[in-house]
Amino acid sequence: MSEKVTSDLVLSDGRAVNFDLTKLKIKEWREYVRNENPTPEDDDEIIAKTCELTAGEIGDLNFLDYRRLIKAFTDKTANPLPEEAT
Repeated sequence: MSEKVTSDLVLSDGRAVNFDLTKLKIKEWREYVRNENPTPEDDDEIIAKTCELTAGEIGDLNFLDYRRLIKAFTDKTANPLPEEAT
């Protein structure tokens, strides 16, 4: 029996996005969250470190896909551990 493969997000053009938080060093995350005024480019760079998209591709997303990407990333960073690991 095969497992169902799910994505963290599917963009309107059909691209699947998965966030791999193991690609993000805690030092990078701490620096990012301590920044009181991150730029949109800072946001795109930190997200790009964890997924298949480049910062440029993130910047080129349509408004709704971008908002969905931000929500999915925020949800993933708020609850990064699978249920069985907690």
